[in-house]
Amino acid sequence: MQPDSKRKTLFVAFVISFVCSILVSAAAVLLKPVQEKNQIKDVLKNVIQVAGIDERNNINEILGKKLLPKLLDMETYNLEDIKDIGGYYKNFKKMLNDDTKSIKLKPEEDLASIGRIPKKVLIYFVKENNSVNKIIVPIYGKGLWSTLYGFLCINAKDKSICGITFYEHKETPGLGGEVDNPTWKRKWVGKMIYDKDGRLKLTVIKGEVNPDSAEKIYQVDGLSGASLTTAGVNNMVKFWLGDRGYKKFLMKNTF
Repeated sequence: MQPDSKRKTLFVAFVISFVCSILVSAAAVLLKPVQEKNQIKDVLKNVIQVAGIDERNNINEILGKKLLPKLLDMETYNLEDIKDIGGYYKNFKKMLNDDTKSIKLKPEEDLASIGRIPKKVLIYFVKENNSVNKIIVPIYGKGLWSTLYGFLCINAKDKSICGITFYEHKETPGLGGEVDNPTWKRKWVGKMIYDKDGRLKLTVIKGEVNPDSAEKIYQVDGLSGASLTTAGVNNMVKFWLGDRGYKKFLMKNTF
């Protein structure tokens, strides 16, 4: 091959590579808002699912009618209105790195190994016949390979579990990834969180719950072959339903 031909070949290859890199970068920038919008939709879909609301309904029709979003102040446990749900979820992880918008946990408090919690947490009240019958609260914590992000559904009347879901994690498929298994998630329904004296009793155990145990109403089967993910989910739930989480809010209110 002649020197000029080699130079032309290299030049053409460079131009093609440059143009392709520009197109890929442009596509990433242009698609980012679409991806973020889809991620927010997925989060809201999980809220609707765990609330037991018909998914065929339009989300805009559900919000404000069947599903009432509120910001819960994690220091005062007072409620505030929220105007931008999408913006909250879009900036959620950034919020956790902002000292003005998050709270640093003491080591002895940090059962879920998360470091910080938002100062204001977005929760949902599920309404039926103009009264609140369920509360949807976000949870997140360390599993084996990742941080799991999800929601708990709590019955307003007796503070029992009515559902659990996870919308983001990187646990091992078939093992810790079984947190997504509908059969396992159904095992949470009806489990009590606190005893009659207000003590946190809900526990994800190793193995299966003994049907003859007096504690069975507070216990959930662990994930088979995934003891570390099981321990992570247990710690996560105990943190968020404990004193530094939602316990004070749940115990002081009759909804």
